[in-house]
Amino acid sequence: MIPRPPIPRQRRARRHARRAASLALAAAISTSSLADGTITLRPVARLHADALVRITDIADLRGSLPDTLAHVVLQPSSLRDGRVSVHEVRDAIDAAGTVNWGRISLSGADCRIVRLDTPPGPAHDRPPEPDPSPRPDHTSEPIVRDLIAPRVAQSLGIDQGNLRLTFDQSDAADAILTMPTRGRTVEIRPIGRSDTAPIAITLYERGTIVARASVRARVEVLREVAVSRVEIDRGAPIDQTLVERRHEWLPLSERHADPDALADAVARSRIPPGRILTEQSVQGAIAVKRGDPVVIHCISGDFVMKLRARATTDARIGQTIPFAPLDGRKGRTILARVERPGIAIAADDHSQTDQEPTP
Repeated sequence: MIPRPPIPRQRRARRHARRAASLALAAAISTSSLADGTITLRPVARLHADALVRITDIADLRGSLPDTLAHVVLQPSSLRDGRVSVHEVRDAIDAAGTVNWGRISLSGADCRIVRLDTPPGPAHDRPPEPDPSPRPDHTSEPIVRDLIAPRVAQSLGIDQGNLRLTFDQSDAADAILTMPTRGRTVEIRPIGRSDTAPIAITLYERGTIVARASVRARVEVLREVAVSRVEIDRGAPIDQTLVERRHEWLPLSERHADPDALADAVARSRIPPGRILTEQSVQGAIAVKRGDPVVIHCISGDFVMKLRARATTDARIGQTIPFAPLDGRKGRTILARVERPGIAIAADDHSQTDQEPTP
């Protein structure tokens, strides 16, 4: 038997390093798969000026977690720059001694704390904000930047006073944004409808292109929103005493709940205080449950016929669902829109089906 030559020291070290990395990766995967709960930091948290910052205010908690964890308070030293990092959250939880990190997953980027002490009013009540972009020395000279907001507002179909653009800071962007426009034709073309939109700019002078560039701008819109005054439990009706109306600058794509349409809404999930109500956090209340009897108003021109039927599924006000008429004929359904509890409408503009049972 021929003896194996000795393995050089460097090769042995590399082999041990690879083996250690593999074991660490396997341990990480095993830990994440066995996690009993997750803590995920939100990008932004809106709180009142004097409110304490708790874990439940800045993070989404899921799974089997201790009840005391949600109420862990972050110390003021963690909020000096208005942001909370994952490391600061972990330190606060460790100081409270509420969890065993062996089965808990903590993730997310920094959470920015927004204080709601002085909510902005309507656009015409606010003083003009300073222009962050540099302007040429001859400030009376119109520049390209002055023309962009009106064009973008027109393309979005909103009032210019309710639009705020924040341009990326770069030498190329500053160069074209501060170009004088007197005696020149300026073409401004927003590309798409996103929170950070590219804008193509071309300057013409005497039939010649003198400048062309594409800049990016963060698009925010001033909207009237509903903000929770107190914590709202899941499934609780959204009473007007629980929310207050405010004007907030929101990203273009954020879908907030209409404050005028919350009369019959309920909380889809728990809503902490100071949170803007969105279409994801609220939903209409169940007006008709499966099996409930209703009266369907069948409208065709000037003719109206009423019949009794049962709902085949749960539905909210405004939803169109199939109803089973109480005439003894199995398999027959009529599509109708839920008007209110006990009442549905089947008009000419709503699809109807009259299905016979398959022999």
